[in-house]
Amino acid sequence: MTSNSPKSGGTTPAPDDLNAQIGVLTRREVEARILGPAIEALSERFERKQVLEVVRFTIVHLAQSQGGEMSQSLGGNSSSHLLDSLEYWTRDNALELDLL
Repeated sequence: MTSNSPKSGGTTPAPDDLNAQIGVLTRREVEARILGPAIEALSERFERKQVLEVVRFTIVHLAQSQGGEMSQSLGGNSSSHLLDSLEYWTRDNALELDLL
């Protein structure tokens, strides 16, 4: 994992294949179960508004990075590429879709 200083926006995740292994929604659930208690603990020590600001920034940055990585691994970001990505969102019946 490549790391930058906190002032430059936190960490930049290394490319990974976790979405392919466990699916996007299972990944997000695991991340939330870890992050929730960490946010609460940090909020007891620091101003909650500032904690949430940093967390929000970090989550947006990670989501954009992971979305870009997924787009790159699928070969683009067209609607057909989006359809190809659905296998990662629906893995283990985490999400059911009716495509019209």
